[in-house]
Amino acid sequence: LGYPQATEIAATFVALTELAPEHALAFAGQAFAGQNAKGFTAAEMQAMAEGLGVDAKIAKQATDGTYQRQVEAASAMTLANESLRDEKGGFGTPAVFINGKRSEVNWTDPAGVPTAMDQAAKELTKK
Repeated sequence: LGYPQATEIAATFVALTELAPEHALAFAGQAFAGQNAKGFTAAEMQAMAEGLGVDAKIAKQATDGTYQRQVEAASAMTLANESLRDEKGGFGTPAVFINGKRSEVNWTDPAGVPTAMDQAAKELTKK
């Protein structure tokens, strides 16, 4: 959040959740694992998506910046919300919050987030 390369990766991820949802988590995992200070070009992200099995036309569309402003706005709102910061006052990505609480769920595990959400829902119904 707040860094151009993270925003570009996030915008491509958001696009893939709509255009090729079966490849979105794999893209996010690979992109964040390989991220460095210079980030990725659109062509590099497109090639990464294609390497994961995304159709070339969809990969190009996913990296065209369509979701850039949406991700920038969501990032600004998130960074301004002090209640979302960790115990040291920082905020790293990815960060997952369920029912307003920071979760340590493994977001790269396709079953991780749904399982954590189901567990949180059960805890809410106990109250």
